[in-house]
Amino acid sequence: MQSTAVADSPAAATRVLDDHAMVYPPQDPDTRLEPLYPDRLAEDFVALQTPGHGVPAFHPDPWAGSALRDLMSAGPRGVSTALPLLVEATPRWPHLVDRLLVPLLRERPQLAIEGGAPALLAIAAARQIPLDVLTSIETLLPSDPPDDLCTGIAAITERLVKDLAGNSIDAVQAVRVLQRLGSRLFDSGRVTEGLALLVEAVAATRRLVAENRAVHARRLEFSLRTVGRAHIRVMNWTDAAAALGEAIGLWSSDDLGSALSGAEIATCLSELSLALWHTGEGSASLSTRHRAIAHLRRLVTAHPDYRITLIRALVQQAEQLRRGKHGQASLEALDEAVDLLRAVAGDGAGLEVDLAAALLGRAKTLTALRRLVEAQHAASGAVRILRSHAGLNISYDQDLARALEVETTILAALRRLPEAIDAQAKAIGIHRRLTRINATRYGLPLATELVDFARLCLDAGQHQDGLDALTEVVGLLEKGLSVASGEASRGTSSGTSSAITS
Repeated sequence: MQSTAVADSPAAATRVLDDHAMVYPPQDPDTRLEPLYPDRLAEDFVALQTPGHGVPAFHPDPWAGSALRDLMSAGPRGVSTALPLLVEATPRWPHLVDRLLVPLLRERPQLAIEGGAPALLAIAAARQIPLDVLTSIETLLPSDPPDDLCTGIAAITERLVKDLAGNSIDAVQAVRVLQRLGSRLFDSGRVTEGLALLVEAVAATRRLVAENRAVHARRLEFSLRTVGRAHIRVMNWTDAAAALGEAIGLWSSDDLGSALSGAEIATCLSELSLALWHTGEGSASLSTRHRAIAHLRRLVTAHPDYRITLIRALVQQAEQLRRGKHGQASLEALDEAVDLLRAVAGDGAGLEVDLAAALLGRAKTLTALRRLVEAQHAASGAVRILRSHAGLNISYDQDLARALEVETTILAALRRLPEAIDAQAKAIGIHRRLTRINATRYGLPLATELVDFARLCLDAGQHQDGLDALTEVVGLLEKGLSVASGEASRGTSSGTSSAITS
């Protein structure tokens, strides 16, 4: 209150708060001062208090304009409260645009970002905000924003694109705009629209290359990598492999020179390897990931920060080698990953989930090599780590269930049937909880778990438990469980640890 000159002492501030609470009792008992409701009342109140409105029956207070500016200097909370209110009021009160909002954003465009998604959304929707202000805000938008900012960033970019469309922009600017908007719409959850724009950006870049390959080849390579990465995120594996493969094919062109960094090369190769694996090109996938790992090993010698990327590439390579019946090579990749994890752990990095992925990979590979005792030890370590994480964040539940399934298989092979049944029962409990959240996505994994559980029970002589499990499966099927949708969900990572589910 002192910053806005409402009160000059704690006692005066207390009186103001008490008076306000008497007239406008707060909805939240833990607060004393809340904005006026409904919002339009607050907007009109601010507009009438601010000089320049021309309403003769209401005399403005010169203090109001400076108070709003001071409030937005007090921290992010003040910005997120005051800025959207100010923007929303501008269609009805044009004087707020010229006297307050536009000068404020020209002077401090970062306020729009500090105000969060609500402020960005409000600014994007306000037609009175001029192009130069939007451009200033757009140049400050973070390249790797937090999730809660993505919708606001997409809205600003979309508005800027529409405004630029009314001006003459050259073909290169048009491609840049398509790429920025496509990526930001994609990140904000508008996946179909974003992907369509990224595909359009590739087509537009091809036209540029047809005119001057030497100048625009680098831009085409970037466009292909960008759309390939987007295809991977929505599991369009064939399209991803085609785009990333073409991008890599351009690397040998003299037009590209040494424009790419080692990190970009390694990332693109890893992504292409994943896409090739999912399209059934196992041999090509392995050789491509081998190239990525070779690049990462060279990077790590100079830049230890890339150790985590190398660890994850090794774990994924090991999984592919195991599935390709190359057990010893898989184990060697995992041993390298574990050694790197121990080195990184000394730096205080929180890589427990990556360690769980490596341990789970070892468990699977050791099982394939029939080294079951070692496999069980590795699987129990992965389960222990993921159980502790799932206790804090339910997004790890599915990863924990998968680890329990691996442990169940190993325990059953060791003829430790009571322990195997216990592990399977815990995985079933997780899938029951997930099915209550989304029966279509998690119903089939639950049914599969129950069938496996019934087999274990039959093997252990627990016939009634097995019969109960099969009865539950029948009930799921009678509820209209869709096998197709369930199978699709099994290929979808929970998003927590892609290395575990790759």
